[in-house]
Parts: sequence; structure tokens; C-alpha cells
Amino acid sequence: MKCPVCASRDAAKGLEEFEEYTLHHCKNCDLMWWEPFKAGTREFYEKLHVLRDVCQFADELQFDHKTFLANPPIKQGDLLDVGCGTGVFLKEARKLGFRVTGIDIDQNAIVTAKTKYQIDDAHAMSLEEFSKRFEGRKFDVITCFQIIEHLDNIRDFFGLVKPMLKPAGFLVIGTPHRERWVRPRPMDLAKTGHVGDYPPMHLTRWNRKSLTYLLESEGFSDVEVVMSPFSLAEARSYITTNIGIIRDAEERFVALFRKSKVLKSAGDGNARVQTMSSVLRLARMLRRLAIFAPSVVVFACGRMLHKEGCILYARGKYVP
Repeated sequence: MKCPVCASRDAAKGLEEFEEYTLHHCKNCDLMWWEPFKAGTREFYEKLHVLRDVCQFADELQFDHKTFLANPPIKQGDLLDVGCGTGVFLKEARKLGFRVTGIDIDQNAIVTAKTKYQIDDAHAMSLEEFSKRFEGRKFDVITCFQIIEHLDNIRDFFGLVKPMLKPAGFLVIGTPHRERWVRPRPMDLAKTGHVGDYPPMHLTRWNRKSLTYLLESEGFSDVEVVMSPFSLAEARSYITTNIGIIRDAEERFVALFRKSKVLKSAGDGNARVQTMSSVLRLARMLRRLAIFAPSVVVFACGRMLHKEGCILYARGKYVP
């Protein structure tokens, strides 16, 4: 089995099993990847988007976005964001003076980018489609945040990106950090709308060495890779996904209430609906309270021990 980045066959196999997938580790470039190495189908992502209501969760700037905005590789120019989502990052980049363009395969996200953030140069298409339709367009910066881990054609992706960069243009990548303190665990798609850092959603796992190797092997220089610090959000995620009594608290509370005399005495119709609505709000409030204290403790421990967070941010300059 060849590594999808360096093509080496020197790999450790069977590090982890997940459904029909097996995790491999390349001893040459340090990449981890899953076999079979095949991305999720369009049907999988449509189901994922319906379950997660992606546009609802896509309006927050993440560490990789914030890192770019705090220290962009150039002060202004033409910027293409691959997988731009609802355009919240492009909105902020535009404030810095960039002329922004975005692409995403999610039609609903592009509609939001155009209507909510007035990103007029936003297109619902893949990178391959964009490169054909707008052949010859060049950019000073191309960003792809939380994209590369989804790809089953990494080298083909670079083959599309590099011709679209101006001389000495920059590629900026954000991806999950596999050596983060809180390690990934599989999630139930039906319950959470997410499978976590697992296939067929995520096919590769990266660290500083493997990401640096990829960029340098593709001809990028001045490569920089930084890691996010451990965050309160990660601590909260750890508590909710790993401590069962808290993870299931809301469901258990509601299930108990459904059997109680209080709900029966509420009768039928609107009164029953209003009662259940109040119970759900109370259950969520109790769950948040139960999560808060242990999350703060885990967060404080992580920061005190200088543990690394869940996102890698990398950039490199391309001089053909």
C-alpha cells in the first residue's frame, strides 16, 4: 500500500480500525491515512449537511482563519478561498483590503455568502470546475481551511492550485492536528451530524512533519506551520463526548419526564407541547451547567501543561 503523499510503501498498518477502514502510518513522511482511501460520496455529504444544518454552524471564525487575519502573508491582493462555506472569512479578509473570491460545493452556503455577506464573486462549484470555467485567473493567495483532510486526490489538488497562483503566491492550509491533546473518537452520525476525525469524512491525519513535507515536496518554500493552543471549546467537547453520564444527560432527563405524572397532567394539545418545550429548555440548561465546571478544569490543566490544540495552520510561497 503506497502512501498518498510520498508514495513510500514503508508503512505501519492496522493502527486503528473503524468500520471497513484501517489506519496506516507512513514511516517516511509521517502521514497517517485510512484505507480504503476513498472520499465520502455526494450522498454522504448531503446527509451530513442536512443533519448538521451546516450553514447554522459555519459563521464562526476558527483558529486558522484568525491566524491568517492577524498575520496575512501579504497585505492585500487577490485571494481565493477553496471551501469558503458561508463566506464569513472572506468578509473579514475583504476588510483587510483583499479582493476576495470563494468556491464551495454547497449551494446553500454560497447563497448565504452572496446574500448575507455580499460576497459577489462566490461560486457553487469544485476547484476543478472553477479552474476550467475561469481558466487563466491568478491569485496572490489561495486558502483552503479544513479541506485537505477530506481529499482522496491530494496531488491532483496541488496540480490545480499551483497554476492558479501568481509568481511568489502563497498557499495557506488549515487542517486538524493529529497530535492534539484531546484525541479524536468516532461519533454517531445520526445523533451528532458528524463522524468526527474519521472516514469517509476525514481520510488523512496530519502533524507538523507531514504537512511540511507535503508543501516542500510540491515546490513551496518558506514553509511555516503553527499549532493552535488547547482551547475551552476542545475541553467542552472532550467532556461531552467522553463522559457518558453528561453526554446522555439531556436524553435521560427528557425520557424520565415523559414517564412522569407531570406530563400526563398537562393534558393534550398546546398545553402538552408547551410543557415539553419548557422541559427541553430546562434539560439543556442543566446539561450546560453540568459541562461547565469539568470543562474549565480540563482547560486549565491543558493550558498549564502547554498542551497543543486541534488545528494546524501552514503556509508556503510558490515560486515556479
